[in-house]
Amino acid sequence: MRSFFPKRRLSRMLAAGLLVFLLPAVVFAIPPEEPGDPSPLVLDNGDPAAAYRDVSALLARRGLERDQIAQVWSRLDRELYHRLMEGALSQRELELLVLPYCHVENMGRYLDYGERHPELTTEQVATEVNIGLDRPFYQGIQMVEDPDSQTVLVNKYHQLSPDYKPDLVRMGTAYTYGTAYLQREAWEQFKAMADQARTEGIRLWNVSSYRSYGTQERVYDRYVSQDGQSLADTYSARPGSSEHQTGLALDINTASVQAHFENTPTYAWLVEHCAEYGFILRYPEGKERITGYRFEPWHYRYVGKDIAKLCMERDLTYEEYVARLPVQGTNGVPALYIQGRELELGSGALMLEGRVYLSAGRLAQALGWRVGTTFGGEEVVLYGGEHWYTLTTGQNSQRDGQRVELSAPALMLEGELYLALDDLNFLLELDLGLEQTYVSDTTPAM
Repeated sequence: MRSFFPKRRLSRMLAAGLLVFLLPAVVFAIPPEEPGDPSPLVLDNGDPAAAYRDVSALLARRGLERDQIAQVWSRLDRELYHRLMEGALSQRELELLVLPYCHVENMGRYLDYGERHPELTTEQVATEVNIGLDRPFYQGIQMVEDPDSQTVLVNKYHQLSPDYKPDLVRMGTAYTYGTAYLQREAWEQFKAMADQARTEGIRLWNVSSYRSYGTQERVYDRYVSQDGQSLADTYSARPGSSEHQTGLALDINTASVQAHFENTPTYAWLVEHCAEYGFILRYPEGKERITGYRFEPWHYRYVGKDIAKLCMERDLTYEEYVARLPVQGTNGVPALYIQGRELELGSGALMLEGRVYLSAGRLAQALGWRVGTTFGGEEVVLYGGEHWYTLTTGQNSQRDGQRVELSAPALMLEGELYLALDDLNFLLELDLGLEQTYVSDTTPAM
């Protein structure tokens, strides 16, 4: 595994390479190596921040920056913590833990795949294992849990049940060869795309859209009898593994390599404009090893405009997109909300001894409050609305000059004052809430 150790802050990495969109949850399942401990790290050593301080100091000596340290901290369970502190955690494991899309339960698979593919970077190793590429196609298959999701991933590792049929609408006869069906939103966006293309002298029509499990079975069996299974698998999906069964995919204008569709002005127009209507080129040239299929310049999949834009602009297959979605570690803080609005605090949100702590200063800034300090920075003063709050380490703070006792001590960490979430809600009279079921941010990390 070729070493790549990111030196820049994760916040900078996201800001420079990614845009955050509020998108629907992506439905997928990365097959785990084995179930991990889902509980936050609790050591019961008296000081809630002691373990974090020790980890932070150790990782800083190993060259990590603050946001990277917080990322690693969010993934530590008891076993990983002790291995780290004993010096038994390898550089490769540390590089993996820094990645926003590291699935700790797959650590053994990452290391094994990296040993077998030393030409790959750490990021590539994690991405490909998350896809499932450390195993042969059609091994370790996961059944799709929510096939009706617009962002459902269907491929050689994620299959639909034989009886699944989406809610379909019939495509207009002017836009298709023969009777054909798609999910409503996909159909409406294809129609809009075809209408716009027509104004620019380009004609788009469907030659193959929704196929049932049974239809795909007959198609696949015919190709196997014609070319043998090994070759057929490079251009035809086994039943249950075809995107056509979702009602979100279609073949445009042709479905034949002999047509050399990739050399046409129509193909060039599609590559430039398909994302504007929520479609992606699903099996691009040069990504055959990732998708498991040969280049299909005619096959397009509806995923929604924001995801499509990311995939097409960054030359990502849908497999790579899903594999790089950030995941929360068992010791991480779920998404934080106030009045339906998500607050992004970065490393200003920490899980300490199973309890959520937030940087009071970062929280105030996220809320648009003014922040000040007194006594050389030992006290933090917040000004919100008609009230002012004086915060200091320990269990005593003030609201409008009146003493308020906290349930847990406020902690000074790396120059910032952290308070327990429930104490902040009580002291500042807020209604901060945590997302109970973590859903991956739909922006992949690069």
